[in-house]
Amino acid sequence: MKIRPLTLSFVMTLFVAAISVQLSAQAQPKTMGSVDSLARNNLHLPHAGKGSYRPTVRPNADEGTAITSALIDDSAPSSSILTFDVPKAGKGYFQGTYAIDENSNGAITGYYQDAKNVNHGFLRTPDGATTAFDAPGAGKGANQGTTTQGINVELAITGYYADANYLSHGFLRTSSGVFTTFDVPGALNTYAENINATGTISGYYEDAEYNRNHGFVRAADGAITTFDAPGALNTLVIFTGMTANGAITGTCDDEDGNTHGFLRSPNGRTITVFDVYGSLLTAGEGTTTTTDQRVAGFYADKNFVFHGFLRSPSGSITEFSDPLAGLGGFQGTEGFSVNPSHTSTGIYIDSNNVVHGFVRSPAGDFTTIDGPGAIETDPEVIDTAGQVTGYYFDKNEAAHGFIYIP
Repeated sequence: MKIRPLTLSFVMTLFVAAISVQLSAQAQPKTMGSVDSLARNNLHLPHAGKGSYRPTVRPNADEGTAITSALIDDSAPSSSILTFDVPKAGKGYFQGTYAIDENSNGAITGYYQDAKNVNHGFLRTPDGATTAFDAPGAGKGANQGTTTQGINVELAITGYYADANYLSHGFLRTSSGVFTTFDVPGALNTYAENINATGTISGYYEDAEYNRNHGFVRAADGAITTFDAPGALNTLVIFTGMTANGAITGTCDDEDGNTHGFLRSPNGRTITVFDVYGSLLTAGEGTTTTTDQRVAGFYADKNFVFHGFLRSPSGSITEFSDPLAGLGGFQGTEGFSVNPSHTSTGIYIDSNNVVHGFVRSPAGDFTTIDGPGAIETDPEVIDTAGQVTGYYFDKNEAAHGFIYIP
């Protein structure tokens, strides 16, 4: 199962917790090609059985067009999935096309891994045309290359690249294809994750002295500000984790090994650390693309089952579970992204440990998203119209991009 880099370390540390009864969630550095998944539950299943059930979207494997099978309401509106691949994407294990972010005009960015396991960035415009690119200095060996993470309305793109020594550096690509590369001062590795309309970039870096992770903000003029959540040993900022005015969400862990979500105000003067009550760990994953500081994420309960949540700008938390999510350890529901209408997306892991995508309406109704012939489906971002962008894995564990159209 391919997983978000943040999540991989959580899974590892949760196994430690099961043995030692004490969570140790120290984040691990990213590896090229790693991207997505984790999970939830809270015994009482807050939203199970509430609201009407919308149809499951399962595209036809031959045509890539959606067919729907209603779970309860046969009159529920149908949806569709468009799939796509970058022409030079590999077709082997964990190779393929990874769609990561979408701007408000429907342009998509991400990366693809070729047949030699090298990463390359891409831009897909709304007409379906794709442009591949490599950051200057990107390595050409296996698990090196360019990993693209964020795009803004001006088609400026950010991400990071691994050089020939497997060290990671941030980059900014303008709409005309001009690159600027950068490193946070004192960083061993720099991971640029988000870019907003003002050209502000956020992400995190690994320091060279202690190999710990810290957040950073890079202004449009190139000035870099670093930050840590209060009491944090490690601070992580993930893609889809910054609002239009620069509020930033993410995850941090403290010296006792406890994992928390955080929200940094646009001016950086306030960083609020938060937890879902009774959780073993809490992870902030994504915010809206407007100035609304609403956070999507997930938490783990004492049984290592995962639950999604939405945190309002006032700090109130709404917990939720997809009714089809499994109830065993490392199963459940994870929230990844939320739009201004409070429609959210993420994944659920069912009782057979299969990963599916979901869309949750503001009323609490769920729609399942599965790519054609998928063994795992990973939504990444949801736009203002409810359109979801992400990727899925086929039976050969190769990745393909998708667009879910409600």
